[in-house]
Amino acid sequence: MRVLTVLILVQVLLSASASANTIYRCKDASGRMIFQQVPCAEDQITGNALPQQLWRQMRGLAAEGEKILNNLGADVESIKQCQASMQSFQQKLDALRPQVGQVARGHPDLLKAHSALGNCATCRTSAIANCSLAKDYLDRAMVKLTEY
Repeated sequence: MRVLTVLILVQVLLSASASANTIYRCKDASGRMIFQQVPCAEDQITGNALPQQLWRQMRGLAAEGEKILNNLGADVESIKQCQASMQSFQQKLDALRPQVGQVARGHPDLLKAHSALGNCATCRTSAIANCSLAKDYLDRAMVKLTEY
């Protein structure tokens, strides 16, 4: 029993020290690159590599999907408007599919976010939960994108 307690304590200490050593590469308000020990804020994401570009585009789509779905009501007109808006949304999402496939191995949370956005693109009241899920996956992806 005592050995088990010591092993658990050692594991906790090792994991705490490993997470304290994570450095994130961000940008400050004047656009200069900075390094910090906490994840970057959304407006601090740097880089123009494909994963960063996809992250920005999908973040915008998640917000767009939420906006469309927030206007969805029980009346026929709002459903028609939602369906028309979601066609454009789905086209943008489909255009990202090949690029997401290229980076999926190294950035699985981007692939998960893309999939959640596909479920966000339906005109049902439950679809907004998938937009939020996509944002959660994008938040996880952001941590990986900004680690140094």
